[in-house]
Amino acid sequence: VWDEIMLPIVNVLRHNLKLKYCRIWLCPTAAFTSIPLHAAHPFQTKPDRSGKEPCLEDLYICSYMPTLSALIRSRQLMKKRVSPSFVAIGQGQPGAGKGKALLAVDSELELVRKLVPPTAKRTTISGDAATRAGALEALQENTWVHLACHGKQDPKQPYNSHIVM
Repeated sequence: VWDEIMLPIVNVLRHNLKLKYCRIWLCPTAAFTSIPLHAAHPFQTKPDRSGKEPCLEDLYICSYMPTLSALIRSRQLMKKRVSPSFVAIGQGQPGAGKGKALLAVDSELELVRKLVPPTAKRTTISGDAATRAGALEALQENTWVHLACHGKQDPKQPYNSHIVM
């Protein structure tokens, strides 16, 4: 992932565009949607053995966007000074106990709640309240979302990919 995908991008950002320590927006498509690009790492030590080569998160703050139009809409809302609203949705035991339990969902939601600025409207949906219908409604009503749940990707039919509630 590092050598073939992210290193060429980092080289252009650092050497051609002279950008360092800033936010970059990733818009993966097709098979790239299943790769955690933000976690790319060379897994090498420096030639002088003085430490590890920097990984992507040492160099940039990575954010994802589903489409370029979503980023444009987001920027337009920022210009209008729309108050941010944030929902954290967690489902540790999907499908009425049929799926594998995610044991750290509640602690993750608590940590996320603490990190969201107090000026933002904050909502948490978890446990039995974290349903498909509840998640869809929350997505329409909020400008930011954090999901702590299982997901299923379908590489052959990407539109069949989904979060599991």
